[in-house]
Amino acid sequence: MHSALSTQVPASICIAIEAKRKIRLPEYPTIDLYYWKKENLMFGIVQQTIADYDVRITDLERTVCDAVKYRNKIGLDVCGEILDHYLKRPDRNISVLHSYAKRLRIENVLNRYLETRL
Repeated sequence: MHSALSTQVPASICIAIEAKRKIRLPEYPTIDLYYWKKENLMFGIVQQTIADYDVRITDLERTVCDAVKYRNKIGLDVCGEILDHYLKRPDRNISVLHSYAKRLRIENVLNRYLETRL
């Protein structure tokens, strides 16, 4: 099991779905929906078994890019913590990180963050 990228416990579960898709949410647990273009749902996704359920989650580099993309929503301090923890990991892949950032159009923002941390 890998170490966490953040010490923060989110107030809700974050789920990405295809833009324009409509779903009904349960009252509990609290779920925040993120509406992504279909092509953004197709990369940086891995299959994991969690509590005997097969789920699709974002890989490390996609998680970091999403933290940068949604930095104002999650908080700049949380975004910085995620980047710091990611950069300390031996299994990080900066090439993939840059590739994802380019696809998500956050390359310049990511580069500014990385310049202050490397």
